Amino acid sequence: MLRDATLDDLPLLGPIEAAGDARFAAAGHPELADGSTIPLDVARRSIAEERLIVADVDATVVAWAQFSRDPGEWCLGQISVLPEHQGAGIGTALLGEVIARAVTAGVRTLVLNTQDDVPWNRPWYEHAGFVVVPEAQWTATMRDDTAAQVAAGLDWSTRVHMRLTLAGTDRS
Repeated sequence: MLRDATLDDLPLLGPIEAAGDARFAAAGHPELADGSTIPLDVARRSIAEERLIVADVDATVVAWAQFSRDPGEWCLGQISVLPEHQGAGIGTALLGEVIARAVTAGVRTLVLNTQDDVPWNRPWYEHAGFVVVPEAQWTATMRDDTAAQVAAGLDWSTRVHMRLTLAGTDRS
């Protein structure tokens, strides 16, 4: 079951993200498992603005997705699924819910940035219709996000920005 997150869900978000990040560390990206998780102020603001969705399985939160609502182009900030629930369609359902909300709001595109070199990552987003945005086409926000991530220690030689066009696209 998907639902908007509540403040009661806050203590669950970090452990879910950390468990998922451990999988990235095992795939050669220990910098992604540095112990940092969604900042509480970001999570609280996202909950208040209905931009954080959780997935319950048997009344237990096992996954979440967070996004921002920039005019015309939303940004998927994170999808985190507990490893023991990966491969069951939960991440796909969360992504589908974010897309559905964007379409309902009349948003034209949805963007994200992610690892390019992890076998399950970029292909999963490509299967959903996302395409890599060439650096020459990056927006100012993409450039700012890249700079912030580099400053935080991420290696951008293994990351990409991706975009999904929603307007005029058949999503069935």
